[in-house]
Amino acid sequence: MKCPRCGSENTVKNGFAVNKQRYKCKRCGCQFTRSAPRGKDPKDRQLAAFLYASGLSMTLIAKLVNVSVQTVSRWLHSIYNGSVLETPHAEPFKRVSSVDILEHLSHLSPEELHREYLLLSTTLPSGGEVKMFISSPTAKLANEE
Repeated sequence: MKCPRCGSENTVKNGFAVNKQRYKCKRCGCQFTRSAPRGKDPKDRQLAAFLYASGLSMTLIAKLVNVSVQTVSRWLHSIYNGSVLETPHAEPFKRVSSVDILEHLSHLSPEELHREYLLLSTTLPSGGEVKMFISSPTAKLANEE
C-alpha cells in the first residue's frame, strides 16, 4: 500500500472507517483509506460539451453519458466559464438513415469521393454509439506520428 502523500510503502493498518480499512504512513504520518479513482473520463466531458453545442438537451446528454443532469450542468459551466476545454461549436444534429448517407454519396463528384475522412467513434456508457465523419483533417493525430 503506497502513501498518497509521500509515496512511501512503509504503511501499517490503522483501524476502520465506514467499514473500510484505514492505513497510516510511518514516514509522514498521513492516514488514508484505499479508494478507487473517482470521476469520469475527460472525453465524456468533451462529448457532453459537443452534444450540448449541437443542440441536445442536458437531460438527454445526461442519459447518453450516464451521469446526472446536475453533473452535465457543472461540466458545461466549468467548460464555458472556466475555459477548461476548447469550446466546441456544431450545427444541430440531424437524423439520417443509411439510405440518406448513400444518396448523399451518390451526388458527390469523383474528386469528392476520393477525399479522406477522419472517423471518430465512441461507445457511450448508455450503450449507444457516436460516430462522426470529419472531412479534411488538418492536424495529425498523435498515434500517426
